[in-house]
Amino acid sequence: PTLGPVVRDVAVAARNAPAPRLELDQCHCTVETKIRRVLALHDAGALVGRRILVLGDDDLIGLTIDRVVRRLGSSASISHLAVLDVDPRVAKLARRALTGTPYSWSTVLHDLREPLPEELRGAFDTVLTDPPYTVPGALLFLSRAADAVAPHGDVFFSFGSRRPGAAYRVQRAILEAGFVVRSLARDFNRYVGAGVLGGTSHLYHLSAGSSLRPLEVEQLASPLYTGG
Repeated sequence: PTLGPVVRDVAVAARNAPAPRLELDQCHCTVETKIRRVLALHDAGALVGRRILVLGDDDLIGLTIDRVVRRLGSSASISHLAVLDVDPRVAKLARRALTGTPYSWSTVLHDLREPLPEELRGAFDTVLTDPPYTVPGALLFLSRAADAVAPHGDVFFSFGSRRPGAAYRVQRAILEAGFVVRSLARDFNRYVGAGVLGGTSHLYHLSAGSSLRPLEVEQLASPLYTGG
């Protein structure tokens, strides 16, 4: 089957999505990027039969996962799909998009500056996240992904700050947290009007080791968002 109907469906949803909240560094990726992210999961064996968590979803990846799976195979092939976000508008949109799906799903309204809820710790085989553009924001989301993913699970982490030293600090933190970089697709993600990112970011595919070490981020002094 072709993805034409999926592209049209996701494009309509993107046009009707809430406007980005710039104070949260929300900047929507393109429709093509949304679908390519989901196909990257499929190609990596991180989609079918998986418990999937979208850690921040103003990009509508939860909705896109649902639409792609319905088009390409059995929607029941997803074990569970969870969407977590701090923005009530995003959580509401995800609930509306996933209501009536034949597989297990949930939405969680949560600020990641607070520890991850206990029931989400180690509960997922696949985690996707596209954090704020700052290094502190990236480290916080990376740490919460480490909390959420099960041993030997997969994390798909989007980051592409051009600021001096940012890539080094983030890549060092990836290793310190106990992840292995399976692949790095440069400029994989494209965004609409993302001046801070230069319009693109990289997609890291990380593999979780048997003993992850979430980073010490509870007392971050630096602002999480570019706006302070």
